[in-house]
Parts: sequence; structure tokens; C-alpha cells
Amino acid sequence: MTDVMASQTVDRIAATPARAHVVYDLLRNGATWPQWSQATRTQLGDQQAPE
Repeated sequence: MTDVMASQTVDRIAATPARAHVVYDLLRNGATWPQWSQATRTQLGDQQAPE
């Protein structure tokens, strides 16, 4: 059996007192997502640095 994950794009806007580099570090590290989102597992695609 092949384990296939559906592709999902998430687009959200929110305000936070956190510094930008802290937010981007969390977003880049998919292992942290289950701690602060509804994601139970992740597989990140293109991991380019933010512009």
C-alpha cells in the first residue's frame, strides 16, 4: 500500500507579538505544526527563504 498525502495550501493572516524570524522558524519546521495547528503530520515542499 502506498501512503499518499493530499496536497493542501494554507493561506492565513494573523497578528502576533512574535518577531518575524520566530514565526518563519515555526513555519519552516513542519515537526512543530501539530503543537500549534490542526495538522497531524506534514511534508513540506519548496522551502525557500521568505522574501
